[in-house]
Amino acid sequence: MSAKCYNKQIFSKKCFSEGLESRLAEISAANDAAAKALKEAGTTKLPNLYALKTEYKKLDAEILTPPRPAFSRRLPF
Repeated sequence: MSAKCYNKQIFSKKCFSEGLESRLAEISAANDAAAKALKEAGTTKLPNLYALKTEYKKLDAEILTPPRPAFSRRLPF
């Protein structure tokens, strides 16, 4: 984006589209890099987000819940 586009008085559609195009190019480059990394890692299918959340909740409950004793003793009094 050119320096004149930063002046609010002369901000135009051309300046806006220049900024938008540069931002889209940055996003496209990031997406390409992520796709390349996933391909190199051998990932073919992304995990289901809902299934991951439920699994994490289940594991969290198992970790935070103390184990029950195998037997319980009654106190003599």
